[in-house]
Amino acid sequence: EDELPHAIPKWAVLQHLDEEGDQADACLSLPIALLLWLAYATCAILRLNPESVFGFSHGLESDIRENANFAWDHAMGFKGIDDVNSVADLWSWLRLGLNPLVLGPAREFGYSEDFTGGTHAG
Repeated sequence: EDELPHAIPKWAVLQHLDEEGDQADACLSLPIALLLWLAYATCAILRLNPESVFGFSHGLESDIRENANFAWDHAMGFKGIDDVNSVADLWSWLRLGLNPLVLGPAREFGYSEDFTGGTHAG
């Protein structure tokens, strides 16, 4: 066979054509993969109701940031979740901020020193 001095070998051309065929097959399978992904995304969105999930999580985060306060001075809490910087702050925030928010207002049981109730007939 006559070979040109600067010719590309036959095996290199065949190998390149084989690789191009593999890439073409991969590109042809792309529309089916996109269609399957679109079907999955549609089913997930319809089933999971992301608007409600986002609304709930946003409301919960907002409630914790705005209402779970600690470092109380009379009727005002001056620190929130972003101000927790130590273990003591964490426990104070859990006890005075998050606990009343999750469990509701504390009920005080017992008696008061200034109790002026009825008298006991003896």
